[in-house]
Amino acid sequence: MKIQMLPKTAVHPPEWRATSILRPDLLLLKTSLTESGWLQPIVVRVSDNSIIDGSERWNVVCTDERFRKKHGDSIPVVFHDVDEIDAMVLHVRLNRARGFVHPVRLSSVVNKIIVSAKYGERDLAAILAMSDDELELLLTGDLIKKKNLQKYEYSRAWVPVEVPTEGEVPSSFIERPPNEDR
Repeated sequence: MKIQMLPKTAVHPPEWRATSILRPDLLLLKTSLTESGWLQPIVVRVSDNSIIDGSERWNVVCTDERFRKKHGDSIPVVFHDVDEIDAMVLHVRLNRARGFVHPVRLSSVVNKIIVSAKYGERDLAAILAMSDDELELLLTGDLIKKKNLQKYEYSRAWVPVEVPTEGEVPSSFIERPPNEDR
């Protein structure tokens, strides 16, 4: 495997990219890349320089000033000579092969880290880009967040994503969630 350092402008994400990243995971990725630098190269298709794997890492280089100040604008690239269909297959395979984080196992890992006393709870929450609630759930092992159900008013309906405009439906017809967290 030959890794080449290229300017960030030399490659681009493909139009068919099938993955995305949630904001908490993106923040964690930015932190990891900024603190640790490049740990794996971006996989790029030879014929058109489209990214097969690593679009979010590439995006960090393009958008995160903190990363660029520390590591510059160059990216490590491995070229792979495949047609567009095989690039798509590889894209899906690589991303699905990473799996997902299993909550019970994550809880065990987080507890082991805290028991080690290398990091305190606040530091670990910051390092892993977790909210206080998320860390608390993992530390207690109570992975289903308990709520005071009597505190909330629940209806049998849900609010549609596309609510009709005011003139179309009487405002009394449109039910809005009564809870601030909805």
